[in-house]
Amino acid sequence: MAVAIGASSHRLLVGLTPHNVCVGFLIAMYIREYEACSMSMDVHANDGINPHHALAVFLMEHTCGSRSSGPLTFAAFCAALDTINPTWSMEFQVVMRRLSTRSVHDLAECLVTLCLPGTDDVLVASTPFGRFARMLALAIHSAFFDGLCILRDHMQSFVAPSTPSVPTTAAPSSLLDTDHSSPIDDVHFRTALQTDPTSPRLLFARYVNFQRRREFLGALDALHAYHNIALHVATDVPDMKRFGPHYASLNLAIFYWTFGHPAKATAALHEAVRVAQSARDNVCVAYALSYLLQWDCAPFDLQRALHCMSMADAAGLPRLSLLAKLTCIQHGSSAPPSTPPSVQPLRSWLAVQACGTAANAAITTPPPSSLASGEMEPKQAKLEAWVHTQVQIGLTQAAVWRRLGFRSMQRLALARVWVMLSPPHTAEHSVHDIALLLCHQADMQLAAPQDGSSSATSPTTTSTTTTPTTWTNSTLYAPALRQLVASVLHLDEGTTSSTTSSAHKATSDVVWQDMVMQQTVVRICFEWALATMELRKAETYLHIWEALHSTLMPLGDDVELALAKARLYRRQDRPQDAWKLLQGVPKVELPPYGRAQVMLQLSHVTLHADAPFNALPALMECLALCEDIGSEVLMAQAKVLLARLYVAMERAEDAVALLEEICPYVLEHGGWKLQAEVGLEMAKAYFVLQEYDKCLVVLEPSKVAAVNAEDLLLGVEVGMMIARVYHMRQDWEARDRVADECLRWNESMEASREREAADVVSVLEGPHALLRVLSDRGM
Repeated sequence: MAVAIGASSHRLLVGLTPHNVCVGFLIAMYIREYEACSMSMDVHANDGINPHHALAVFLMEHTCGSRSSGPLTFAAFCAALDTINPTWSMEFQVVMRRLSTRSVHDLAECLVTLCLPGTDDVLVASTPFGRFARMLALAIHSAFFDGLCILRDHMQSFVAPSTPSVPTTAAPSSLLDTDHSSPIDDVHFRTALQTDPTSPRLLFARYVNFQRRREFLGALDALHAYHNIALHVATDVPDMKRFGPHYASLNLAIFYWTFGHPAKATAALHEAVRVAQSARDNVCVAYALSYLLQWDCAPFDLQRALHCMSMADAAGLPRLSLLAKLTCIQHGSSAPPSTPPSVQPLRSWLAVQACGTAANAAITTPPPSSLASGEMEPKQAKLEAWVHTQVQIGLTQAAVWRRLGFRSMQRLALARVWVMLSPPHTAEHSVHDIALLLCHQADMQLAAPQDGSSSATSPTTTSTTTTPTTWTNSTLYAPALRQLVASVLHLDEGTTSSTTSSAHKATSDVVWQDMVMQQTVVRICFEWALATMELRKAETYLHIWEALHSTLMPLGDDVELALAKARLYRRQDRPQDAWKLLQGVPKVELPPYGRAQVMLQLSHVTLHADAPFNALPALMECLALCEDIGSEVLMAQAKVLLARLYVAMERAEDAVALLEEICPYVLEHGGWKLQAEVGLEMAKAYFVLQEYDKCLVVLEPSKVAAVNAEDLLLGVEVGMMIARVYHMRQDWEARDRVADECLRWNESMEASREREAADVVSVLEGPHALLRVLSDRGM
């Protein structure tokens, strides 16, 4: 009986061994990640294996069945975690290696912090994880000094076999020359620091290496170690005064932004500005203001951009001044030097060209001597600086032409950027720039018909296009998403052949997790659901968009999100809620383009059949703003709404003349939806004038455009208008045929309103997850 009790107690207790410490840490990691995921958004089931579930299965095997399988080695733990989630594996390796180097006095506290849950309520005692955590806690709290000494020795031998050997010691000079190479092991830096522990360059290179390896804790510790030494460097040495606390805050902001913590990055930037202003260091202030402008952490401020340009020019930083000028141009604000008076598109083009000329002149000028002048060959440095500058100019040009509504010029700018960012040079550029380029291409594919495809015809020509009568196959949104996924996955092709390091094996995953890419994917899915009248799904996507916006851009300009919510309210027949939302937008603080968008949406909300003139004030302000900024696409949309007002005012001839004026632009640069709306409003004007033949001429292409735009509500409205025209022409057979088709479309629209969304979150997991979602929908 005693033997049975002893055996039972042996099975119910765990020892303080490296294997059990690793399992305890992974249980704590599992609880942390699970709570973070459940707090951020609701996770629905999908066809892929969730990493949390895979980790739970792995832990169950080694908490319940570990006695028969035996303890795992450190390499086995790392290999298993690599297949589950490489990021978790990297964190696990860093923590275990650091735990093995802790002193015996700190070891018990570290074990409690890393391996045990914060409260007893987190894990139920009756669960396998709860039992294991409590037994491990008992082992930790009951361990004496000698037991902790034995554990530390075992941990060092446990981790040591997996630590890469260092056959040769790298020279400090070679470690400094790693700006564009693959990440190297930290053992080289530790060995070099033993001979020169106070070298600021070596400490900063170690921080950059950790940052390139995506090790958050290691990079943070290395950054603190660097500034602890750099702050005490003699200030009478040239260029050494740039190690003050304001530069520590600036580097901390860059660190937080790199690892996806924009709120902390913004707070650190403001702290850097305050401390730098107290120290009268205009160079640091200029850099901090430049990051605030580039990161879009707050609404665009022209005065902030002008201060950044003046400080950068005074300090001899032409690239910094160039980035500020490009930001001004992108937001439609004038920036010195002023261009000659001209129309807005030409003025914007001249401003961008002037920036490019100034940038090329600055690149060809030999740079002043500095700390970094000897770290790279001047020829290679100039080439990379020129390429980076051209990428920024091209992205700015694409954004400007998109805002102005000239998609042919936008396509040329994007093609130029794509050449700069294409493999094998992809890895040398910012992930954010690559994501921004791909998002521009996806938006362009949605905004306008593809070249060579059939578009809506002119009002003066007869359409011979066969109108699609089905809404099951996606002709716009699904191809755009598939093209976006293909472009992201194509990034891996240029890296797998040139390098096999872990830093480059998941280029597509890194780009997919970029904040711009995540918001673009959710926004496209929202627009798709809104067009097909899947309102519940659109509402779910909007909630995810809001969560991403509040997490990634807490201080950013939320005009686009407010406009999307207003359009959802309009489709849900909630005009009063849309009006309150738009009235609450601070229009005075917005740039002219954003204010024009808000006024256009406000005109749509206030335009009622019984009181159409309520929309006139907002519409007139929108037209004036469009005239000032030269946005042809917003001008065309506003004139469509003005034509609707003309029809209500019994001025049908003026409505026809107005729509015929914008038809050339709409046919060349407008999207499917805008073409359908122009044809519909022109048909309404012809209907009032009793010119029914002309109604059919413009309505048939509009029906094709509405179906190609996948806008179900617009398609039903166009179909009902066609049925009315056939009724007035007394063509009863055609009227009944079109009416039956409209009834089927209307039934499909009503069924789509309450359709649930069960797979909306999985689109953010990765490009392959989005492909699975599209395949499940038959797209």
